[in-house]
Amino acid sequence: MMTRVLCRARRKNWKKIAKEEWYVEGFIWESAGGAFIIPDGYGICYDYRTEVMTAKAIEIDKNTISQYTDLNDKNKKMIYENDVVKTKSGITGRVVWHSDSAALCLLPDNDEDEFLLLSYWVNEDEIEVIGNVFDNPV
Repeated sequence: MMTRVLCRARRKNWKKIAKEEWYVEGFIWESAGGAFIIPDGYGICYDYRTEVMTAKAIEIDKNTISQYTDLNDKNKKMIYENDVVKTKSGITGRVVWHSDSAALCLLPDNDEDEFLLLSYWVNEDEIEVIGNVFDNPV
């Protein structure tokens, strides 16, 4: 069985639509034609008679793909890689994968702190998503 990983990315045509529609969540599908997200709840259908595959696929900017961390902020908002978050204790930074720790971490925007384990901060301090690195660079 194939594992599906929930992701978020900015739509390819984001400049032509309302800001609240810029991002789409779902599952990544890449083809020679580009990168797409199939929104959660929609599937890929394959008609064996016609050998045609159909899906509700939305073309995305491949450079903005961010994986869901399986964690939520204090407002129950899903936290994705590349999100900008703020802790109750005042630390602001971005969510990144830290390969040395093999974990998702909070990289503070000040130069004083090292990588902070994201799951610890979600459990011990209230975290709030305040943006993402594509729209609000830290």
